[in-house]
Amino acid sequence: MANTPQAKKRIRRNDRRAEINGARVSRIRTFVKQVESAIESGDRSEAEAAIRKVQPELARGVAKGIVHRNTAARKISRLTRRITAIGDAPTKPANAAKPAKPTKAARAAKPAKAAAKPAAKPAKAAVKPAKAPAKSAKAAR
Repeated sequence: MANTPQAKKRIRRNDRRAEINGARVSRIRTFVKQVESAIESGDRSEAEAAIRKVQPELARGVAKGIVHRNTAARKISRLTRRITAIGDAPTKPANAAKPAKPTKAARAAKPAKAAAKPAAKPAKAAVKPAKAPAKSAKAAR
């Protein structure tokens, strides 16, 4: 039990803030779920509209100190990447093969790059000017 008036006041304040912060976290979760349900349904325009609502809510959570800024950035980044993948799915086949490496004959037919480069310039001698000796505090007096 709190003994000082300040400690009693902190308990009252903490209870009020816990209620407010809980509501804010719940609100953020609701907005995130709306984006995820839009992604699951495959409706890109609905998902983009929903993420535009999530971003300011997460930013407010960061400003109020209930969500870490890296957590908010990570959530937005992952949701955005999933939304982008909705439109990209038909154009990119999942099992697309990598292009084949060139054969030895094809590599040999290419001209050598070393012959095309001009000769390297001779290195300059790094000469640093000598520094004057530092004056000591005793010598300045």
